[in-house]
Amino acid sequence: HELTGELKGGYSRYFAVPDASRPEMTGKLGLRLDILRDTIADFETRMSLDTQRPGSPELGTSVVGRPQIYAYGATAGITQNFHPVSLSLRGTVDRTTYADAKLSSGSTLSQADRDLTQYGARLRASYEMTPGLKPFVEAGVDTRVFDRTVDSAGYRRASDGLTGRVGSSFELTRLLT
Repeated sequence: HELTGELKGGYSRYFAVPDASRPEMTGKLGLRLDILRDTIADFETRMSLDTQRPGSPELGTSVVGRPQIYAYGATAGITQNFHPVSLSLRGTVDRTTYADAKLSSGSTLSQADRDLTQYGARLRASYEMTPGLKPFVEAGVDTRVFDRTVDSAGYRRASDGLTGRVGSSFELTRLLT
């Protein structure tokens, strides 16, 4: 079994331009459970705090400060090895919310129409050709569901996606893969 964690954070303070100051943080917690000799379950939770950049097209020019963006999510998956073939299935859910923006006029710009939840799943098959060389093929699906069906500009922003990947992992040395 394995438990891993990572937490990074910082705050950039600009004394001459206080509205440019910003927090930033990311965190991840992962758990791998070795269920059987050839069966592994993986779990991960993640979160981040960031801010929108000045001049962002979604904000406009009259925004004061840097509105915050909160994101958090989780992944669960299982991998089964059939030596030399390996199959993995992963499911994800991620949530992103945007804080309201303060305008130079003193009013508030709601960004609630940008809040969304994304769901996804992916399946990967790999084949160990030699120790250290493992080509794979992967297919994934995802959907983005916005809290508001139609945004403030009148657009339906929800989407569904398909992804495909072909590649390989390879081991250069026992320490570098």
